[in-house]
Amino acid sequence: GTMTRRHCPGVSPQARVHPSATVDPTARVETGATIGPRAVIQAHAHVGRDARIGIATFVGAGAFVGAAAVIRPGCQIGEGAVIGTGSDIGSTTRVGSGARIAQGTTVDSLDHVAAHTQVNSTATRRFKRTAVPGVLHAAEKLLSMDHG
Repeated sequence: GTMTRRHCPGVSPQARVHPSATVDPTARVETGATIGPRAVIQAHAHVGRDARIGIATFVGAGAFVGAAAVIRPGCQIGEGAVIGTGSDIGSTTRVGSGARIAQGTTVDSLDHVAAHTQVNSTATRRFKRTAVPGVLHAAEKLLSMDHG
């Protein structure tokens, strides 16, 4: 409502902020951005044009969410993290402090991006795969045995 706006000079009048969301007065929310129910935007965080912050998502202090990025429900974006333009962060994902997600990257739901790591859009799949090298290695062995 209008009260939120009066206390938050950094929130664009063309942004949609749900009444149950909490936006720090020092945060910036640009034109066309949507802040969902129970979302929390901490001090000096920046939500870019047309970005969507999902239900109960936490955006830490000084974090930067690029234009048209989609942060799905229940995510935790650590302080100082950078979410690139047009990225899509799956629900309940945790992005560690200072992590950098390159523009246009899709991060799967329930993922955890460690603090201060970089995820490039081209490396998304490789990044995911590192979680189960043993399984993949076993599968490759089986495949090579078939042809042996």
